Amino acid sequence: MYGILSLIGKKYGKDAMRRVLAIAQKYPNDRHVKTLKNQTMYEAWYPRGVSLESRIGAAEGVYNASKSSH
Repeated sequence: MYGILSLIGKKYGKDAMRRVLAIAQKYPNDRHVKTLKNQTMYEAWYPRGVSLESRIGAAEGVYNASKSSH
């Protein structure tokens, strides 16, 4: 998860990275957070885990949603 957060930090800045981390800690059972952490319940569908692109997309989605709620 920290590699994904590092990429978000490089792309959007450290404040974005901190915001995504705070949301992930506050809502650990959210679907997007589970995708970000590569914790999927559909192991039969994703035998090697969720793709890196999906995890980055989930992190960007969490960040964009947090921007619009402020």
